[in-house]
Amino acid sequence: MSGETAPQLPCSAVDLVPHEPPMLLVERVIWVANSEDPDGWSIVEAHAPEDGIFVADGGVLPEYLIELAAQAIAAVDGYENLRCALGPSVGFLVGVQDFIWQAEILTGMALRIELNKSFSFGNMKIFTALVYASDKLVCRGEIKLWKDETR
Repeated sequence: MSGETAPQLPCSAVDLVPHEPPMLLVERVIWVANSEDPDGWSIVEAHAPEDGIFVADGGVLPEYLIELAAQAIAAVDGYENLRCALGPSVGFLVGVQDFIWQAEILTGMALRIELNKSFSFGNMKIFTALVYASDKLVCRGEIKLWKDETR
């Protein structure tokens, strides 16, 4: 990725995250918040999977939403890395907190993930994640990440 320029938004998430189908859960980055704006929200889109390890009885499992939010954060980070002509990041999901699943998500549903970096201290980052289906909030929670920022 190093040396490439960031594509115009919205853009495909395929080259922004280190996942490949069928584990690639996010599809498009719609908006990336200004890193200087603490109230800024980034937006990523996806569709609930039709089958696979995250599907049971016509709906998705709660674990899917945690991985979806983590990949959405990785896609936004990947976009920022391209924009700033940096190479890929190394980061790890280290925790989730207050994840609340408020409604069932059926296979194939269009989803919008909204993200806000609510805390940053050194390599630790906390993001608030909201997941919407048909403009209805279906999930919210916090994702805690460790990101190598030594490069």
